[in-house]
Amino acid sequence: MAIAELSATKYGKLLSAVPPKVIETRAEFDRVVALMEALDRREVQGETLSREQSALRDLLEHLVKIYDDRIELPLTPPHRMVRFRSLD
Repeated sequence: MAIAELSATKYGKLLSAVPPKVIETRAEFDRVVALMEALDRREVQGETLSREQSALRDLLEHLVKIYDDRIELPLTPPHRMVRFRSLD
C-alpha cells in the first residue's frame, strides 16, 4: 500500500491515539498486541478496516516482530520443559 493512498488526516488521528515507537518493555509489547488484536477482532466480526487502520495494524505488527526478535528466551534444561508440559 502506497503512503499516497492514505488520508493523512485519518492516519494522523490514529497515530495520535497510538503513538508509534520502538517497543522497549513487556508492558508496551502487551499494549501494542492488544491494539492489534482489537483491530483483528473488528475485521473478524465483519467490519472492513479502512486503509489507515490496516496500515496501523501492519506497522504495529512490524514493531512487535522487531521486539520479539530481540528478546532472548531463558535457557531452560530440557527435563524442566518436559515436566512443565506434563502439567497441562
